Amino acid sequence: MTGRLTQGVHHVGLTVPDLDQARAFFCGTLGFDEVGGVPSYPSIFVSDSAILLTLWQAADPLTARAFDRRANIGLHHLSLSVADNAALEAAWDAVTAHPE
Repeated sequence: MTGRLTQGVHHVGLTVPDLDQARAFFCGTLGFDEVGGVPSYPSIFVSDSAILLTLWQAADPLTARAFDRRANIGLHHLSLSVADNAALEAAWDAVTAHPE
């Protein structure tokens, strides 16, 4: 295979204990813009024009376990940007063909 199929990170999803507190931090402190969300989920989308973050409210913050980089594997998800639908299909084909 030649060439890259992706064009960097599109967005990162983070689960947070308090959505209002996260909004205040990213929008109020860091100057991100709130650019959408799904109230029933609940989640908000925030961006600084270079990255998009999806912030989800933990269902039960009191019983949620804090992330420990030495004990937990991975991040909620990573979304990669592609040039167009053809590139998306090529990336999908490559990922689905990759051995588990």
